[in-house]
Amino acid sequence: MSKFNKYDIDKSFGLFRYFKTPCHPLIFYLARPFLALFKLTLHNDKNLIIKKIKFKDKDNNKINTYLFIPRNIVNQNNKPCLIYIHGGGFVYQGVLHQYKYCKKYAEELGCVVYFIDYTVIKKYPKSINDCISAYHYLINNLIDKYKIDKNNIGLIGDSAGGYLCLDLSYRLNIKFKYMALIYPFLDDDLNTDSMIYCDNTPMWNSTLTKKIIPYYFKNEYLINFNKLENFDFVSDNIYIETCQFDCLHDQGIIFANKIKNDTRNVILNNTLKTMHGYDIKISSPISKENVKKRIKIIKEFIAN
Repeated sequence: MSKFNKYDIDKSFGLFRYFKTPCHPLIFYLARPFLALFKLTLHNDKNLIIKKIKFKDKDNNKINTYLFIPRNIVNQNNKPCLIYIHGGGFVYQGVLHQYKYCKKYAEELGCVVYFIDYTVIKKYPKSINDCISAYHYLINNLIDKYKIDKNNIGLIGDSAGGYLCLDLSYRLNIKFKYMALIYPFLDDDLNTDSMIYCDNTPMWNSTLTKKIIPYYFKNEYLINFNKLENFDFVSDNIYIETCQFDCLHDQGIIFANKIKNDTRNVILNNTLKTMHGYDIKISSPISKENVKKRIKIIKEFIAN
């Protein structure tokens, strides 16, 4: 058996079981115009109104965000809002399946989804600064206009987006109503069992992680969330999803155990026969099952 085939990943993920994310600065830049084409799919349909919201931050940099608003709640007051922060190793823009999930979350949760199209490739903390600016713009300019309930705002992020969700809450010192962290990147520990074992997994692995951390982060900016002692900024309702064959698997487990207490509701979903980013294959029964589970849990978080 080859080293690659030692991972018992479900066949329903098709060719993604063999895909390795390119990790080279030239590829990052060349991919940008191609990935930007996926945004052309963002248009109104019979169920949703999608609005592109452009603004400038305090340094006059342009930031794009998108609102996904279900038509059946357009005139509703106190709409819940889900802030979506996408993954992509901090260097790739949002891709098609992430936009599709924004639509699905908005429709099935009956909430406004606020997608932050943060700057990629530029060194940290540019991405988190964009997220902070986008959050302030939401609160100061969009809450009243779109009748959003500022007390019912949650976060969801996959991979690098999970890190940014926690970093947003940490830097703002705001405890959002809930969080959903999907196979999140949480620290730079390269010695966990999953980091050692998943050195050649498809989509993402520890070999790529070892390249991206020094490329993207300056030491003073990377926060090791699993090494913090105070978790007061973490939502009282939190869903964490891990993948069986993912170098980040153990990080999610460690974090879930660290933040558990008598008052915080921590739901951990260890998905099986999955690799990092498995839900890119929307049609996979495993993807459908776990996305359905996310929606059910977030719906409960919103209602409580």
